[in-house]
Amino acid sequence: MTLEAEPSKMRKRTSLPGSVKGFTLLELIIVIILVGVLSVTAASRFQGRGGFDSYALQNQVLSVLRQMQLRAMQDTRPGFCHQINLVTVPAALGPPTNNYSPGNQAATCNITIGNDTPDYLRVDTQAFEALNASLSAVDGVTPISFINFNALGQPRTSANNCSSECRITITTQSASSVCVNREGYIRACQ
Repeated sequence: MTLEAEPSKMRKRTSLPGSVKGFTLLELIIVIILVGVLSVTAASRFQGRGGFDSYALQNQVLSVLRQMQLRAMQDTRPGFCHQINLVTVPAALGPPTNNYSPGNQAATCNITIGNDTPDYLRVDTQAFEALNASLSAVDGVTPISFINFNALGQPRTSANNCSSECRITITTQSASSVCVNREGYIRACQ
């Protein structure tokens, strides 16, 4: 026995008179969220990378300072300087040498940036020039030319030893800074 529906009992679906076809509230919310995400992504493409360049250099400066601070806390031999030289024109920063062998104490205290230093311990002039960036470094309000770390990781500078905080500022289209307090805490700051 087969069951077949009688044509008179089958209903046709019809829309109600006066009903409007359109999006449901859920679909509308999803579309608005997707358009928002796409607009944020597209806006960053149109703005260029200039705003991000100073933050990239800021991260490099943070890394260089923290690396030298760690070296100073691990290598406590007297007479060696664990310092990062800060050159503002043309902008660059790095240690005077990578040679911390016995008898080379004086070379570790030079005020120039050494050519033998690895990339992870310096930011070259070319990196600043490629991004049209500038560098400034102050201890409070006094310009400084280096930051040296002692065996406790505390900074020593050519001015006040970061008594009111040292600030290294990288400026491209925007500015970002690295701050070092008198006890040696190194952080990104604004």
